[in-house]
Formats: sequence, C-alpha cells, structure tokens
Amino acid sequence: MKKLFVMYGGIGSEKEVSILSGRNVVETLRSEGVVCEEIFVDEKKQFVYKERVMSEEGGLKFLKEQNALVFQIIHGTYGEDGELTKKLEGESVAYIGSRSNVLTMTINKYLTEVILREHGIYTTESLLVKKLEDITNAKQLVFPCIVKPNCEGSSVGVVKVNDYTTLKEVVAKQLEIYSQLLVQKCLSGREFTCGVMEIDGKVVALTPTEVIVGRETLFDYDAKYSEGGAREVTPPDIEGEMIHKIQEVALSAHYACGCKDISRTDMMMDEEGKFIVLEINTVPGMTRRSFIPSEMKASGYTLSQFVKGMMGKYE
Repeated sequence: MKKLFVMYGGIGSEKEVSILSGRNVVETLRSEGVVCEEIFVDEKKQFVYKERVMSEEGGLKFLKEQNALVFQIIHGTYGEDGELTKKLEGESVAYIGSRSNVLTMTINKYLTEVILREHGIYTTESLLVKKLEDITNAKQLVFPCIVKPNCEGSSVGVVKVNDYTTLKEVVAKQLEIYSQLLVQKCLSGREFTCGVMEIDGKVVALTPTEVIVGRETLFDYDAKYSEGGAREVTPPDIEGEMIHKIQEVALSAHYACGCKDISRTDMMMDEEGKFIVLEINTVPGMTRRSFIPSEMKASGYTLSQFVKGMMGKYE
C-alpha cells in the first residue's frame, strides 16, 4: 500500500500560501483519520522530513523507497509549473494531480487562453508583453485594463491601470521582475470560481463560489488571503440553472486543458450572462480561507474521501 506524503513550501512567491495550504491539508486529513506524512520544500529545493534534510535528488529517491503517493500543494513556481512533478515522473513516484506537461501549459495563462479558445470556451483575450515596445502600437488596448504576470498564480502581481501613461510605468516596472506579462481589458460582471475533483472514481464539479469585492477593489493577492479582503458565497445566490452552467464551464476547461484529479476554474459572468474563463488553477489553494475546502463541504464531500479515492486509484 502506498504511503501518503503531503508536500508544501517551495521557492516562489506563493510559498507562504503553500505552507498554509499544506498544513491545513495535513491537519484536516489527520482529523478525518487519514495517516499522512509531510515534507517541507525549502528555498534551496531541499526536502525536509521530520528532522531529516535531504537534497532534492536524495528526497526523490527517499519518496521512491517509501512507495509514496505525493499530494503536492506547491503553488506557482516549482510545483504548479510542472518542475517537481516532472522529477517525480522521472523516479516513477506516484502523485495526485495533473501531469507535468499539463502543469507547464496551464501555468502559462496566454497559452491556456489559446487552448480554451480552440475548444470553443469563452476566455479573456490578452496582449502578451515581453518588452515595453510591445504595448506601443497595440490597437487592442482598452482602459481600464489589467496587467498581470503570465506565469504566476494567486493573483500575484495583478495591477489595474486606467491610462496609457500609467500602463507604461507599470509594465516597465513589472518587466524588471517578470519575463512575460499579460495586458487584458478589465472585465465587469459577477465573478465565480468552481472546483473539479475526482471523487470515488467520478469526475465532479463542486458547488461553485461567488467572489464579491468592493466596486473599487481588485481581487488581487491581498484580497484573496486577507481577512475581509473579499466576500465569498458558497453556494452563490443564483438560479440552479446558472449554477449548473458554471459547473459545465469548469468541467469543460478541466478536460480541454487535460487536467486530472483536481482543478479550479475562475470565471466572470458578463452582462449578457456569458461566462468568460479568467484562468484555470491546477494546484488550487487549500488554506482554511480557500475555495476548494468550502466547495467540498457545500457539495457534501470530505478531503479524506477525495484522498482515499486517489490512494485507491494510484495503488
């Protein structure tokens, strides 16, 4: 029988959120009677297991020796971008979640937009910016607009700008940190998110959540993880038919991108009632404030139910 290891931490900007996610998962699973071990990944990519500190290579071999099933909850760099899972694949270590090639694709928001459109799914239309000159002659710029890193999660680095002068300043500053940016029209409407998980061998869309922020508030990193940053309503106060439509969009995005086991799709409903996918999260947050735990509870599922199903699947 495989031994469950929850991995969290990492080297990127979302490390602190990953730590909160990982610890919450471990605490929840143990409270529900699931035996699991935990491994913290530090900024040097060392694997810390109890009092033992291992190099990345040594840690991967340790997991293989333990006949491990890894539930990696490293958001963004190293985890959600497919680097870790590719190395787990190289050692034939089983893990929960999408394959490394899928993670590498979905962390790239621009490429994800292309894939979604190819599958007939409404999504944002972004200008990909690699250098300041890319915005100079861009005819599709509409203000206000959103500037965000192309390959970050948790709404890290998201900025709303209202004019071209500010846009140039923001892009120039962001390009010092990130190699690629996206510039998008600022959409208005109601924002929703919906998780997809494999429960008891069946892929299901969870009860969705509506994200409600103040009129002048942007749902950025602080709004996501600060008390009072946004109001999250699960289930949302909308008709059952609309809830079903949100679930359909989430399932369609999950399958279009080749995801497996778990994902979460963020979307906006415009004035015409059309759902526009903002992004798909392949290693969604699992903190006490995160959407997936709330949506699982509202759907009548437990985390242990999901994990036990995964343990049976990968045995």
